[in-house]
Amino acid sequence: MTIQVPARFTVCSHVKAFDLDGSGELDEKEFRELLHVIYPTIPRNLSQQAMAEVRSLFDHEGNLQDDTFIDVMIVAEKFIHEKHAEAGR
Repeated sequence: MTIQVPARFTVCSHVKAFDLDGSGELDEKEFRELLHVIYPTIPRNLSQQAMAEVRSLFDHEGNLQDDTFIDVMIVAEKFIHEKHAEAGR
């Protein structure tokens, strides 16, 4: 019998590698580092804009909860792709 692990749990377990302070959550700085690993060639101002776009989705202490990670990542990726496409026009 094989147990299927939902993709969300697999992604979240890999994300913990970016939890540099070992708090069990990603803070804004750690999430920014994750964005730089995923998008190493985006300009700094674009990553700053993407962070501004998702900042309201972090909790009141500036941390990202496991249950919101995928939503935040989708918003950040969509923003980056849209801005990158606009710049290429």
